[in-house]
Amino acid sequence: MTKWSKRWAEGKTGWHLNSINAHLQEYHQILFQNPTPRILVPLCGRSLDVAWLAGKGAQVIGIDLVEQPLLGIFTDCAKQPVQSKVAGLTSLQAGGIQLIHSDIFSVTREVIDPVDAIYDRAALVALDPSLRTTYVEHCLSLLRPGGRLLLLTYDSSADESSGPPYPVRPGVVEELYAEWSTCRCLNSTDTFPDDEDRLQRRNLTWMRTTIWEIVK
Repeated sequence: MTKWSKRWAEGKTGWHLNSINAHLQEYHQILFQNPTPRILVPLCGRSLDVAWLAGKGAQVIGIDLVEQPLLGIFTDCAKQPVQSKVAGLTSLQAGGIQLIHSDIFSVTREVIDPVDAIYDRAALVALDPSLRTTYVEHCLSLLRPGGRLLLLTYDSSADESSGPPYPVRPGVVEELYAEWSTCRCLNSTDTFPDDEDRLQRRNLTWMRTTIWEIVK
């Protein structure tokens, strides 16, 4: 059992939200350059955002290393998925949602066609910082020319090695996406322990969420 499987099995999933992400709701039009985009959600977990995007008309492709939360997405939206194999990977599909049980790096252009947009709420921050450049290059390969990325990053009082989630310091996103045509900060919000219990549980004195629009 991987550490991620163990955390899902034990219910230690502090990153999971039991609601639609408020930043996605505010900025989702970035992902909808056409009415029915194909949107990739890497390291999607059991995110309610997946079904919400599908309900807006998107064809959503979610990827996660653990199967349990993928099945949970279909349970949450009362859909019975059809299981198949794509290039040796397990694919679950129903109602405009395709979920692939895999690590993100194994999902290549041989597995999925280029997507119109990527929604990254918890992928970049979950990966060890040593993998960030490789991850960004991999996402670039899966996105069509002119495609858009809606990215959420988190900085905090935590030590840089204390993740996941790993804090993303100022200047890191601009450096990682320097080769993309556009990298624009849309907004930034600060949270403190009095605002959110999970900061208290992690002994954080502050956390900053930053929302980015990035264009290939």
